Amino acid sequence: MSGKTPREGELPGVLGEIGEAGREILESGLAQIGRRIRELEEACSRNDRPEVHRIAHAIRGSALNLDAEDLEAAAGRIERAAARGDLSIARELLPRVRALCAALEERFRPR
Repeated sequence: MSGKTPREGELPGVLGEIGEAGREILESGLAQIGRRIRELEEACSRNDRPEVHRIAHAIRGSALNLDAEDLEAAAGRIERAAARGDLSIARELLPRVRALCAALEERFRPR
């Protein structure tokens, strides 16, 4: 991966080579991350460590697919903390994860 986040308007990796289908995949991935972040917030509020771990892992995978290194790193920290039973890091990082997702969505919003 070349940078921390894809450049503005750039479709990461293979997505840049498949045009409109790539944009649909990207939009679906972004929507999926957004849903998972809401699920993560709910799991944190229930103190559901296994669910926080599972969701953080899924966010991490989606972020990797979109070449969003900062988001992948934050989700990875949450995943590892949840595996240790520590949800305080998840709660602390949720605003950053939301902000990184919003920045990714903005970067790829059609102009």
